[in-house]
Amino acid sequence: MFFKEPSEVRELGLNWVDWLVDANGDPLSIFSSVWSGPAGINIDSSEVDGTLAFVRVSGGTWDELYELTNTIVASNTDTENRTILVSIQRSAPYCSAAEVREVATQITPTSKPVAWTNDVLEKLIERASRLFDLECGVEPGFFQASSNPTVSERIIYGDGTDFLKLPPYVRGTLNSTLGYPDNYTELEFSERGGFLVRTTNGIFSTRYSTGWYPGVPISVSAQWGFAETPSDVKHAIIKFVIHICRTVDPTQLKLLVLEGQPLFQDRMPKDVIDLAKKYRWREATVLV
Repeated sequence: MFFKEPSEVRELGLNWVDWLVDANGDPLSIFSSVWSGPAGINIDSSEVDGTLAFVRVSGGTWDELYELTNTIVASNTDTENRTILVSIQRSAPYCSAAEVREVATQITPTSKPVAWTNDVLEKLIERASRLFDLECGVEPGFFQASSNPTVSERIIYGDGTDFLKLPPYVRGTLNSTLGYPDNYTELEFSERGGFLVRTTNGIFSTRYSTGWYPGVPISVSAQWGFAETPSDVKHAIIKFVIHICRTVDPTQLKLLVLEGQPLFQDRMPKDVIDLAKKYRWREATVLV
């Protein structure tokens, strides 16, 4: 699967080397290559380089998944097609290289502190962010600032308690009108700390409250996601990236090789794991 942002133009490709062989085992070449895809994503151009078939794509709608098909004709006139998936989403690192460099330096053989290079840090930040997502049990990019400014609807199921837990949303965008199935009375509530709290005459009281209808789908509209990456998550990723660098290269006398070796030999720092547990607990009660 490939990933791109809506405004990004990306060149993607397939390597056909395993298929470009005739019955005698002799190599073939690509005679022609055509790419096709659904409406919503633009195929700007395509080209062939040896056994590689490239396509340049643009556009796409946030959070959509597109299937692109590449049909080639080989030099012996055999035809075949393959597909790739393109997911439209933001790159989702939770902090920047500059923010890591503010608190971390690399020590050279001459003992002079030199900031780690951006290309190293950006790769490590992306990977540390994804590992943190896994530890939290959330989808990739969950903590990234929302880049979709539209208000959309989600279905959340009542559990009989007075507290309806919401997924993260940008404060001030919640629609106070909820949707219920037919024959269900609209409930009074107050918005507090990421919960819709049942109230009676504007007052919270478990004595008179009936709670949110258990198992009943309730439609809630808001701009979902975070206004910005939570500061504790950003701090945790900075600390985790520094930990990775110093664990892989404890002498700090060389730049680490990112490919072909483990990124680190130990787990993420304990306080980072503890933070992930906190977010895992928070989100475990949400049914969307």
